[in-house]
Amino acid sequence: MHTMIIAVTMAIAELFGALICLKTKDNLKKMFLTCLGLGFGYAVVLTDILPDAAEHYRYAALICIIGALFVYGVDKYGKHIGGYAAVSGLAFHDFCEGAILTVLGSTASPFVILAFVLHKLPEGIISFSLLKGIKDRTKFCILVTIPLLIPLGTFIGAPEYIEQPVLAFSSGVILFIISKSLVTIISDNKHLMPKVAGATAVGAILGAAPCLM
Repeated sequence: MHTMIIAVTMAIAELFGALICLKTKDNLKKMFLTCLGLGFGYAVVLTDILPDAAEHYRYAALICIIGALFVYGVDKYGKHIGGYAAVSGLAFHDFCEGAILTVLGSTASPFVILAFVLHKLPEGIISFSLLKGIKDRTKFCILVTIPLLIPLGTFIGAPEYIEQPVLAFSSGVILFIISKSLVTIISDNKHLMPKVAGATAVGAILGAAPCLM
């Protein structure tokens, strides 16, 4: 299958995830979707983004920690800055995935291609959940542009010496913001703790499965 077709399909899947969040009006359902997305986010960072950053790059763990400390400091000066930084990290990850497709080319099996496409669906939910302080429709308009980075990455490509440090830094940013968001949800909904934990665990399992294939 042509790599650009795969890239466009991945972009559509991610956009569809954001659309699901936009169309979900019930606050309880939206909260569970958020937990699903956050659990998925943990898995994607730990089984996909960070391992890619660490491959033949010994400073990945250190830069990941620096990324988390950076967003911790920045987050003090703006209520929603951290969330935007995390979404920016996911956006760069999209670009890199597009670049990875050019390497895989036509050698990828249909099973791997399916995994690539399916794991983008919850990423749209993650990004939608992390953008705070703006209306849902504005969020969606912003998120329409992010999946376009997948086919752009396929078209342009990215040099490894830039890709790995940025992915490592983004991993720290994303992990910090996801953790903070999850703590906030738990503290505000202690009576729903089992369901919140369950939704997060399901998201993590769904996120890890395609990444480990």
